[in-house]
Amino acid sequence: RTLQQVRRAGLDIDWDLLQSMRHEAAIRIQEIKAELGFDPAKSSELIKHLFTTLKLAPTSIKEKSGKPATDDAALRELARKYPEHTATITLIQEYRNRTKALSTWYDGFLKRRGSLDRLHAGLKQHGTKTGRLSCAEPNLQQLPRDGGRVKRIFIDRPGYRLIEFDYSQIELRVGGYYAEGVGDTRMADTYRRGADVHSLTSSLVGAYEVLEDPKEARQVGKTGNFLWIYGGSAARFQSMMWNQYNILISLEQATTWTEAFHANYPGFREVGRRSQRMVMQRAATTGKGTGYVTTWNGRRRRYTRTQFMDDKQWWRETSSAFNAVVQGGCAAVLMKTMNNIARAELPSIMCNTVHDSIWFYVPEDQLDEQIEIIIKMMREVPEAKFNLPFEVDYKLWTEHGG
Repeated sequence: RTLQQVRRAGLDIDWDLLQSMRHEAAIRIQEIKAELGFDPAKSSELIKHLFTTLKLAPTSIKEKSGKPATDDAALRELARKYPEHTATITLIQEYRNRTKALSTWYDGFLKRRGSLDRLHAGLKQHGTKTGRLSCAEPNLQQLPRDGGRVKRIFIDRPGYRLIEFDYSQIELRVGGYYAEGVGDTRMADTYRRGADVHSLTSSLVGAYEVLEDPKEARQVGKTGNFLWIYGGSAARFQSMMWNQYNILISLEQATTWTEAFHANYPGFREVGRRSQRMVMQRAATTGKGTGYVTTWNGRRRRYTRTQFMDDKQWWRETSSAFNAVVQGGCAAVLMKTMNNIARAELPSIMCNTVHDSIWFYVPEDQLDEQIEIIIKMMREVPEAKFNLPFEVDYKLWTEHGG
C-alpha cells in the first residue's frame, strides 16, 4: 500500500526542458559520429578502429567471445595507457552517455508521461536478491552518476518543495553494528563520537602519508570502507579508485591498504566468515543444498548449491552472505520507515525512493517543521534496533539537482 501511495504521488517534470535536452542530445550524437568517422554503437566498427586503425593493445579479452573488451573500464584503461588518443576515447564515452540519456531518460520518460503530466516511479518489492526495492518503467533509482543534467527535469510542485532525505552511510553503520557483535567496536564507536569514519580509515591505513592531496587520501578511506567491510579485494579497490575517481595506485599499495584496514577493523572479516559458514552449514544439513542468512527483521536470503557447483564455485557464491545481511538490513530500515511515515499521514507527500533516500514534496509553509518531523521518523527505526546514531541529510532538490 505504501508503494502504491508513492507511485500515485508522482514527480513533477519540466517537460519543455526535457524536450530541449532530448533535441540537444540527438544533435550531439550525430556530431560525434561524424567527428569519429565511424559508428561507435557498432561493436565491429569500434573494435576495428581502436585495435586495427589506431593499433592499440587490448586491455582485456572477453572470455566468451574472445573479442577485446570495450566497456567503460576498458576505455578508461586505454586512455591511461595511450594518452595521445584520449580525445577519441572521450568522444566514444560521450557518445555512450548521450545515447543512454536519450533512450533511457529522455525518450523513456516521455513514453511514461502520466495524465497529470507527472512521472510515476515503477517501484517493486521484488527484483533484487538483497531485498532492496527495485524500480522499472521508469527506473528512477538508476539516475546517472553525473546526472546533474537529468536531475534538472525534476521540479518543485506549486506550494511544495521537492526534498531528498538520505540516510548518511547507513551501510557502514549497520555493518559496524555486526562487527561490534564479534568484539570490534571501532567503527560503531566512531559513529557514536560523531567523528568522520572515512578520514579515520584513511589515517589508519596510512593514505595521508602516501597521497599529497588530502581529498584523494580521504577518498581512499571512503572507497575502502564501502568495499572492505564486505571483503572486497585489493584489485577491486585499485580498479574502483581509477575507474571512478581517476586516482591511480599500484596493486601493491592497494594490497597494503586493504590489509591495514582489516588489521584495524578485524571484526568485518570475522563476521563475514561467520555469515558464510552459517550458509554452508545450513545447506549441508537441509539435504537440499540450500542455506541462508537472516536480516534483522527476519527476512532470509537463501543460497542454493546446485549439482554443477564445485567447492570453489560454492565458496564464491556464498561469499556475499554478509553483504546480504547488511544490504537487506538497510532495505528493511527504509521500508519500515516508509510504512511508518505513510501511516502518519503527514502533509508532506512521499513521492520516490532511491537506494537509501526518500523523496518528499514538503509544503512550503511548513518547511522547517516537516523537515524536523521527517528526519526524526527516519532515525527512529534504525536507532531503536542498532543502538547507534543514524544521521539523515536533506537537500532541497532544485538547489542541488537543478
